Amino acid sequence: VASPDAIALGYLIEAVGAWKTALYRASVVMLGCACERIILVLAEHVSQVDVSPYSANLAKMLAPGKPSNISDVFTQVRDALVTAAEEKRLPRELGSDVIDRRLTPIFERARRLRNKSGHPSGDEIHAEEAEAGLLLFPDFHEVASRILVELGRKGR
Repeated sequence: VASPDAIALGYLIEAVGAWKTALYRASVVMLGCACERIILVLAEHVSQVDVSPYSANLAKMLAPGKPSNISDVFTQVRDALVTAAEEKRLPRELGSDVIDRRLTPIFERARRLRNKSGHPSGDEIHAEEAEAGLLLFPDFHEVASRILVELGRKGR
C-alpha cells in the first residue's frame, strides 16, 4: 500500500505487538479495529461519489451524532462497490469477484473474531487464528486502496 491509512496502521501495529506477546484476544480486537477503519475510509469516499443510492445512504449513516453499525455500513459499501464494478467504474481486476473473495471475507472474519474476543464470552483465540488475520490484512488494505484510487479517477 503506497499510502497506508495512519489510523489503521496504528491499530495494526498494536495487533502485531499483541500477537508477539501471545495476547491473541487483544490482537484480533485491534485487527478488527484496523479493518473497520478501512471500511469507514471506503464508506466516506463512496459517500462523496455518485453511486446511487449508496452514496446518499452512507452520507446519512456517517453523519455526526448517529453512529451506525459497522455491519450495516459494510453492506452499503459492498453493494456500492459491486454497483460501481457493474457500471465499469472499477477495472475488471477489482470487480465483484474480488470484492466478494478478497474484501468481504477478510472483513467478516476479522469482525467475527473481534466480536468473539471483545465480549466477555471467555472464548479462547488461538495463535493461528490471530496470525491468519494479520497475514490477510495487507491484501485487504491493498484491495481497498486500489478501489479508492480507481473511484477517485472515475467516480466523480
